[in-house]
Amino acid sequence: MDWHGNISQIALDLALKAKHSSELTSFLEIEHPEIGPVAITASLKGSSEKIMLEDIGLKAGNKDVYLIQADGRISWDKLDTDSPQQLVDLTVYSHAPSFQDAVRLYGKYVPDLGPVKASIRIHGTGMVLTGSDFTMQLGTKNSLLFTLQGSIEKMFITDAFHKGIELTGTLTGKSTS
Repeated sequence: MDWHGNISQIALDLALKAKHSSELTSFLEIEHPEIGPVAITASLKGSSEKIMLEDIGLKAGNKDVYLIQADGRISWDKLDTDSPQQLVDLTVYSHAPSFQDAVRLYGKYVPDLGPVKASIRIHGTGMVLTGSDFTMQLGTKNSLLFTLQGSIEKMFITDAFHKGIELTGTLTGKSTS
C-alpha cells in the first residue's frame, strides 16, 4: 500500500484537547484511570478511496506523574471495496518519575523502584501489527537499574494475544563494596 496515493479531495487539520483524560475516555467509552490533560493533533487527508491521518501527535498526562506520547500516521486504503486495508506506523512513549505512583493509578501497588520510561514502534498492515524497537528502563544507575529491549512479531488488534515476543533484559545493581 502506498502512503502517498491520490488523496487530494479532503484536507482537514484536527485538534482535540481535554483538561482531564476522563472527559475523553468516557466519551470514547474506554476504561482508563485519570492521568491529566490530553492533546491530540493530526492532519486528515482523503478521498472516497483512501483516508490518511498524518502528523499524529498525542500527549496525555502530566510529566510529574505519568506521561504518554505518540506520533506517527495511520491510513485506510481501498475504502470503496469490500476489503479495505489499514496501514499503521506509530511510535508510543511513556514516562513516569515514579513507577510506584504510575502503577498506583491502575489500583496496584509495587515497591518504589524509581523512574520508568518506555517506547515502542507499532507498525504494519491490517489487523495484525508488529511492535519493534521496544525499550524500557526502570530505576537508576545509582540504585537498581532494569533495562529491557525487544520486539513483538505479531500484535493482534482485536485481542490481547501476541506472538513472537523477543525480549532481552539487564539488571544492574549498585556495588556496595
